Amino acid sequence: MIQVLYSWHTLLRDKGSPWPGESRSRHRVSSAVAMGWHCSRNGLIFFMPNLFRTPDGKIWKANSRIPLWLADGTTLEEHWAGSAKHETLDEKWRSRAGSQIAQTEIVTAIASRADDTGEMIWGDAPPDTRLLFVVVPERGKNYSLARMVTTAATKAQEAHFRHDRSALFGHLESNGRIVIAPPLEPPPPPPPAQGELF
Repeated sequence: MIQVLYSWHTLLRDKGSPWPGESRSRHRVSSAVAMGWHCSRNGLIFFMPNLFRTPDGKIWKANSRIPLWLADGTTLEEHWAGSAKHETLDEKWRSRAGSQIAQTEIVTAIASRADDTGEMIWGDAPPDTRLLFVVVPERGKNYSLARMVTTAATKAQEAHFRHDRSALFGHLESNGRIVIAPPLEPPPPPPPAQGELF
């Protein structure tokens, strides 16, 4: 399987700016990390998690427009542009004027690129749960960006996904309160291959 890893410059060259209306020359690694991108130990930058799957089998990708729902049922379609840590959600994101918490439809699985090899690794989502996003208007712009809310990976998740962050599973109550669902434990790693017996 061919593994495609984008450095920041490669991503801009091949995909263009991940933010609508922005010129390529204005983006630097530091701003990418600040906007919610993840910088892996080998210096490559990519969205995290990268994909999620819904019950109809459709796969939704980062750096694309996705359907979201507010707590009151209002439907949005926003550009998925990185992630936001749950640990700093209130002080960094929800405190911004016009910010809103939204949720996806029910998801069945998520996928992240491993830090070490860039392999895309899938894992099941807890039953009947959704992913959460914070939708924030960009300062001085006429559009908003949606960032997936993430949390620290459990030891089992980190071993499975080879990544220290994971999506935060849960749902929104009608009053806007976030109800967090515990993640499923990933399957145990396969046993090491044994040599042939003669």
